[in-house]
Amino acid sequence: MFILNDLHIGANRKAGATPTSAAALKQYLQSEFSRLVSQCNGHLCILGDLFDSFSVDVGEVVKVYETLCDYINEGNTLTMVCGNHDHSPRPGTSSFHLLAHILKSRFPLDVNVVDYTNGLTEVETGIWAISHMPNQSLFDLEIEKAVANNDIKMLLLHCNIENAFTEHSDHSLNLAGDLLDKVLHAGIRVVCAHEHTGRILHGGRVHVIGNQLPSSVSDCVNEMNDSKVYVEIIDFTVIEHLSCTLSTLYTKLDWTNLEDVDANLKFIRVGGFATAAEAPAALAAIAKLRQNHSAFVVTNAVQVEGLGTEMEVASLESVKSFNVLEALLEILSPEESKVVKELLEC
Repeated sequence: MFILNDLHIGANRKAGATPTSAAALKQYLQSEFSRLVSQCNGHLCILGDLFDSFSVDVGEVVKVYETLCDYINEGNTLTMVCGNHDHSPRPGTSSFHLLAHILKSRFPLDVNVVDYTNGLTEVETGIWAISHMPNQSLFDLEIEKAVANNDIKMLLLHCNIENAFTEHSDHSLNLAGDLLDKVLHAGIRVVCAHEHTGRILHGGRVHVIGNQLPSSVSDCVNEMNDSKVYVEIIDFTVIEHLSCTLSTLYTKLDWTNLEDVDANLKFIRVGGFATAAEAPAALAAIAKLRQNHSAFVVTNAVQVEGLGTEMEVASLESVKSFNVLEALLEILSPEESKVVKELLEC
């Protein structure tokens, strides 16, 4: 079994991007997804967050459908596990479920779909999966079922591992404390998606894969190694395969030195320090780089005198780029969206 996860196809980046670079990022994610799928064979499991949100452009869904059809037509099988970004507050209305329905209808014997309606599900002998669940309590119940099931040797999850910051969040589930101890005590190995930075815990019994393709600067900054991987499971052993080398895609530059930037870079973080008087020049230099370079995302992490840390500056830029109306319309039905738009036009 091969596992791909957190691909975030259809990502619509606004902060640090231009319309042209945002479109190029979408195309890159599709082509890289196709490349990775072509390197797998036998049984492919997509372990959540195939798409960047529960509703992406239909064109993105069609391209993924074509890639997966080619894979299945070569005699392979597919398991699709719903992640938190795939999950819709309106049951059955997500891009994930549209794709899953079409594939399942065309290949009923070769496609397995796991979402919150299934709960704990066997995907291969000894290997079971739990998708993203609507809340932490339901997720915990499924974990308890896994602990009580003597047939499970490996558990595939889409959640955080030992992350205290998600304690009160249902959007991002967590496996920690007594429940994780129970899983390990039952002799179950865990392979986990959702976190974008890979790590291995508890003597190799817990394997956090990390995502295979960066779709943002943070995907590059937080990676401890220079590479991202996808995994293959053979006899319940996790084997890593290189998916991309980050140093060929990402760099951090000082705002005073943005000339002759490597044209192959796709994610750039501009840092350094600027006085209040230099701030306009720094912003102009970053804007010029965004317009003239082929990078997908160029973020502003310049520390400006009197404006706080670079994290605060970067957060400010993200807030400015957030479109509240667009986010609202994304979760409403077509009829509700129409009413909202009519009210705004009044």
